[in-house]
Amino acid sequence: MTVANGLGSTSAISAISAPVGNPANASRSFTVAVGAGLADARLSFTKCSSLTLAIYNPGGSSVSTSGPSVVVLDSSLAAGSYTYQVSGARCSFTLTVTSPSP
Repeated sequence: MTVANGLGSTSAISAISAPVGNPANASRSFTVAVGAGLADARLSFTKCSSLTLAIYNPGGSSVSTSGPSVVVLDSSLAAGSYTYQVSGARCSFTLTVTSPSP
């Protein structure tokens, strides 16, 4: 996952994880620290028709969107840690979040 803005970027690399959508793993979640401003999340994937991307704020409220690749979820956020969750069919994906640095 990469978090970037016009002044720089932050990247976090994780090991390959299980695909979304198997019985033991219905979704994958990623926590991202962002600065105040617009966060642009883009979920790209192949080999499945649709995935759902949700963002949860620290209080647990969420906003989500679903669709074919590329799924875009733009949010105006206060600085803090947010959880992005990907769910849906069994397939590999790339999630890129661009936001102000914390």
